[in-house]
Amino acid sequence: MDEPFIHVRRIAGGFELDGMTDCSLGHKIQNPARTDLDGIFVEWLWDGACLRARNDRYGFYPVYYFANNDEIAISTSIHRLLGCGASREPDYRGLAAYLYIGFFIGEDTAFRAIRALPPDARLEWRDGRLTVSGQMIIPKMETVSRDAAIDGYISLFRASVERRLPNKPTIATPLSGGRDSRHITLELCRQGIRPSFCLTAEFYPGLVVGNEIAAASLLCQALGLRHVVIRQTEPRINAELRKNRITGFTAGACEHSWILAIRDYLKQEACAVYDGIGGDVLSESRSLSKKRLEWCDKGDYLALGRDLLNGVDERLVEKMFSREMARRLSWQTAFERFEEEFLKHVNAPNPIGSFHFWNRARRHVALCPYALLGAAHDVYSPYLDNDLFDFLASLPASMLVDRTFHTDTIHRAFPAISHIPWGNSGQGGKPYHRRYISFAWDALRYLFRGRANGWTRRSYTVPRLIRCLFDSGYSSQAHWIGATTVFFIQLESAVRDDCERGDVGALRFS
Repeated sequence: MDEPFIHVRRIAGGFELDGMTDCSLGHKIQNPARTDLDGIFVEWLWDGACLRARNDRYGFYPVYYFANNDEIAISTSIHRLLGCGASREPDYRGLAAYLYIGFFIGEDTAFRAIRALPPDARLEWRDGRLTVSGQMIIPKMETVSRDAAIDGYISLFRASVERRLPNKPTIATPLSGGRDSRHITLELCRQGIRPSFCLTAEFYPGLVVGNEIAAASLLCQALGLRHVVIRQTEPRINAELRKNRITGFTAGACEHSWILAIRDYLKQEACAVYDGIGGDVLSESRSLSKKRLEWCDKGDYLALGRDLLNGVDERLVEKMFSREMARRLSWQTAFERFEEEFLKHVNAPNPIGSFHFWNRARRHVALCPYALLGAAHDVYSPYLDNDLFDFLASLPASMLVDRTFHTDTIHRAFPAISHIPWGNSGQGGKPYHRRYISFAWDALRYLFRGRANGWTRRSYTVPRLIRCLFDSGYSSQAHWIGATTVFFIQLESAVRDDCERGDVGALRFS
């Protein structure tokens, strides 16, 4: 493994050290009008007596640590920390919330001893004593008209891109059919920073968006940009195993595997990459609804939790997992962990958006640009500009709840392309059925090949995966059943230390 890490242990008469004593990852941006640093980064320094670490304002660069009186380790890789001796005891509260909501919240990971660095973190370990501080920014609500807010968005976004000029000759922009990447691509071209190419990856079935490729292609044609379409050639089972390994089981069981095709393509050369993380949740979030805002206003967090933590039915968990595991992963446990975290956001102008920004965006979505794409690229995130964030995060939720704010902003800034359609959902047909069958079959093979079998019930998963092989009307269930089964079996193997110390290639098959 070549992931950056440092491991310091106290021994008689001093310290034993392994890894990098001085490490700086990501990029920093200095805004002359502000005293705080912009950009996405993490850094640490061991001076022989004290280990200090800090990260960016938002904590979007995924970095983890474990510590006790005798040792501390920090790394971008949870597997590296396990290899350094971190306890493999699962964090069942964190896993329960993860299962029901689809991502880890706060600083949770799948392991109790391993924590993510909080946003704006300051970590210090000296003589066995650990102190860690951090903070989330919850701005006050600003009173501004919708019209003025759109103009402010346009202006601040342009300034953000100007502060993120590429320092590599090759510029790549992942381009979907959505708002965030389109806004970035249009603004880059307006400023004369024409991408070398735009990338649109095909999705695996179950993750597909109907006309993503077509919508992205139309935009590239209008701008005269090269459009690269990346097909998924790696079996999904391999992508799921690799994704879980790289992210240390912090990515959603059913998400992110598709981006590995972009990672592999970009290995050809180091690029400046522009990513749209944060744009949706700050300006046109799918997580926002009038009903959810009403529950927030009433303080009815139980109703809100039932709506948000609805990715899995509790009865399904009781059937799919062993009795003991289902008890540990109960909905009540997940809700208590969710409520504990959500209460930190109730005073935000947009509490739903704030919760999702500091949890889903920071802990889940950020894995795509800052973990899965690899460290060889400079990845810029214009929506995370400090000035722009402060502005968007201060807008009232009532201005964003109809989900048209970002669309109207883009069309006002670039009226000439307002006719190009957005990507929309849609899937089906025999090609998808064949891929679901392939994934169900590979998941079955992995299930029977693995030695870990104490957490999930084969009596539930095996008959359903077999049904996916023969029933075209049911085969799409392989998406969730297969990915979730693979995730928890692979995680159980890591907890048991069966085979996870080696390279993930030892687990892959085709």
